[in-house]
Amino acid sequence: MSSGHMDKKSAKKTCFTLEILSSIKDAQSKHGLRHGDYQRYQGYCSRRLRRIRKSLQVPAAHRNRFLHKKQKASNVTDVRHLHIPLMSAERSWSFSVLLKEEANTDRRKRFQMISRLRKSVEYASDLEALCENEFCDAKTKLEAKAYACWMKGTLNFERQEWNEAIKHFSDTSMIYVELCKAVTEEQQVLYKQRVEEITASIRYSAYNIGDETAIEDLMKMRSQGGQDVLINKIDNLISQTREKQSRTLSEVTWRGRTVAVRNETVRLFLLSALETEKQISAAHNADSKISLYENLLLQCKDALQSLSDELKTDPKSRAQMQETGPVRQTALQYLYSYVSYTKLIKTIQRNILMAESYEHSLQESEPASDGRKIAKPQDLIRIYDIILQNLGELLTVPGTEEDEDASQEIRSRQKGFRAFRCYYLALSYLSVKRWREAYVLFERVLQHTTDAITNYNKLTYNSYKDEVSHLQELIDNVKAQKYSAYASSVLDIDGVSDKTSQLNLSATNNKKLIDRLEDYDINTKISLKKPELVQFPPEFQPIPCKPLFFDLASNYVEFPSLDDRIEQTRGGGLTGFVKSWLWGGGAK
Repeated sequence: MSSGHMDKKSAKKTCFTLEILSSIKDAQSKHGLRHGDYQRYQGYCSRRLRRIRKSLQVPAAHRNRFLHKKQKASNVTDVRHLHIPLMSAERSWSFSVLLKEEANTDRRKRFQMISRLRKSVEYASDLEALCENEFCDAKTKLEAKAYACWMKGTLNFERQEWNEAIKHFSDTSMIYVELCKAVTEEQQVLYKQRVEEITASIRYSAYNIGDETAIEDLMKMRSQGGQDVLINKIDNLISQTREKQSRTLSEVTWRGRTVAVRNETVRLFLLSALETEKQISAAHNADSKISLYENLLLQCKDALQSLSDELKTDPKSRAQMQETGPVRQTALQYLYSYVSYTKLIKTIQRNILMAESYEHSLQESEPASDGRKIAKPQDLIRIYDIILQNLGELLTVPGTEEDEDASQEIRSRQKGFRAFRCYYLALSYLSVKRWREAYVLFERVLQHTTDAITNYNKLTYNSYKDEVSHLQELIDNVKAQKYSAYASSVLDIDGVSDKTSQLNLSATNNKKLIDRLEDYDINTKISLKKPELVQFPPEFQPIPCKPLFFDLASNYVEFPSLDDRIEQTRGGGLTGFVKSWLWGGGAK
């Protein structure tokens, strides 16, 4: 007994270290959360708990009945005892997130989700209480406290208890910031990621309390990019904020007409369009801007689909479709036209950003460090084709065809983008040494550019000064490349060198001109009234005759004997036998 008592005493003196955040992040990435599969992670936590309890001989049931026993500090002899409350908290938390996704369709699931979160907070508090004992080191104690605070903040966040959520999230962030100072650079990455996630939740909670600048901070965090998990969380927080702000957005004004906005999906899209402009102006690189445009266009697609479904059931719109002649659009149709117009405008802006990115890549001689390939002129031709197609669709949107200023503005932009398309088409011809086609296309570029600048100057409100400056730069580039293409077409080094090597600068000979076209010869006979250009009448030339076939082989062919195939005539009964006996008849 004394030896067992000593082993138990020595085990208590052992200092345990449990890297809570590192272990749960590793388990989450390996067992489903990399793909958002919370059900798989919940099953993993259950299996891990069963294995730990079996190895430590800590049963969870007695005679098919569950026994809820808290871990006591006196019973902790192995670090795996600390994994039991940790895995229990993770299992309850993952189940709550799974229920949160289902709560959008079933409101009863929300009560169960809160219950599971409450259970995870209880397990996290048990873990914190165990780690406060002397058998855990200081780092484990801090991590356990941060984990428990984070669980409590998550519960307060879902219950919309914003002040308590800010308090617990702030404590968690402060602990992780202090832990970053005592660990290696590799371990700091996990702590900093968690701090960024918590910061987004803090700012959203502050906004709900009344801090109007909090939503701007969320926008800045979204535009800076980062981890996919953090971006998804910020997007969810921003969408929740927009749902509250959309209640105040009740009407929209476009081309002198104001219409009411009653569709909730359209409200969210219009609010998102206003905020995306601010995010794009604050974004630092083209990839972030393109990503923002992509998200906005997806929301625009949902808004158009919602309006289309509403138009099918709108009695005013259905009655107007049966009328003939020009009629005034209903408010719902006008709103649909405005959203369609906005979608095309944002698509054009997104494509212009992509074209600028391709142009920058085209100027580089080596592939980028991130593995992207060097762009080709054909890529830019395709982009400008799409832009021209979108501009053509703008002219067909109801509301713009009657506006002369808008139509003139769109046609001016079409001229400008046609100039860029012709420019990159000329570059593609230059790459294959087709100088003449490139020269003609450069001339066409100058024509389109001049027309576009002239049309831009005629606009009443010219808000495209950047496009005009780009066209001016294009003129300077095209002039130099046009003359270069012209010189190359004249010289055409490959073809001219072959022909000049065949020139003959010999003395005058008596050949006719038709026979010495490749020879340089000054012949005075050519300048006479009857120059000797060709030989007339032309000399006869031997040609192969048409082959004829004479069937003379049959005279020398020996045909095979066919006697064995000829039928033999036989006698006709008794009469034939008598005839053959009397007159010597036989077989013929």
